[in-house]
Amino acid sequence: MILILGLGNPGDAYHANRHNAGFYMVDRCAAHQGLKFTRKRLYWLAQNKELLLAKPNTYMNRSGLALQSLMMNYKVDRFMVLVDDVYLPLGEIRIRQEGSPGGHNGLKSIAAVLGHTEFDRLRIGVNAPGNLDLAEYVLSDFGSEEVKILNLAGDFVIELISCYTNADFNQMLDVYSKNKESYSEQIRKLRIEKTRGGINEQV
Repeated sequence: MILILGLGNPGDAYHANRHNAGFYMVDRCAAHQGLKFTRKRLYWLAQNKELLLAKPNTYMNRSGLALQSLMMNYKVDRFMVLVDDVYLPLGEIRIRQEGSPGGHNGLKSIAAVLGHTEFDRLRIGVNAPGNLDLAEYVLSDFGSEEVKILNLAGDFVIELISCYTNADFNQMLDVYSKNKESYSEQIRKLRIEKTRGGINEQV
């Protein structure tokens, strides 16, 4: 089976946080597939015959425990982690098969459990915090205009996950490469509109 693991913190207080961009995307994918989440001990899970969509119930810095449990309880052929990234502009997407956790506690936890950093990941840009405290920034909520950009990103993520599920990472990378420029231009236009609306935004 294919596992898509979105990272975030459980609970209503964190629901709209920037740090929960991974949860947000997995929720979008589940809605697109018509799947419902059920609560397990260490994670929330939605599934069909070929796909597992999961959200750790362990808080960000213990995400690896949820992954470990999923891999013990299901025959996972490959998995991809969806995670927020403060080094990318809002809505931008990057996909990699390996790399440093880059200071992200969720990725650090997963790498610690696996014993390596060679795993598929999809990063969703949430903007840099600027002069704000990083911990406070990632736990702040997306604004209504930012959610519009996040929704557009969600449509692209759904397409990429479909490729990952039905083919493989390389096919997903091919679709990503072919569409990245046009997608980024759509995101850029939304960010400019947001800035013109009087909100200071990175473009």
